[in-house]
Amino acid sequence: MGYWVQRVALEDEVEKVEEKHLQVAKNVTRDLGRYVMDVEAGIEFITSNLILKNKLDGVAKLLSKLDIRYICITDNNGNIQIELPVNRLRILIKLK
Repeated sequence: MGYWVQRVALEDEVEKVEEKHLQVAKNVTRDLGRYVMDVEAGIEFITSNLILKNKLDGVAKLLSKLDIRYICITDNNGNIQIELPVNRLRILIKLK
């Protein structure tokens, strides 16, 4: 009887841990999905404005917050049109 009680208690604890791990996985998946959307929107906004040579305040800070360290924009043939490390972009923005 004691063995059965211990086994049932262990199974209950394992089930609770599995449920918690599933919830953590769902939360991480949701958060990563949101991060991907934010990065895509940020890159699209920044690159389109860089191509148009528009002045953008806060670009370096946004890239830093998105953990982007380098930007490279190519044409349809793969030729590099704009190539900047983010720290260089900070300097260029300050000079404008």
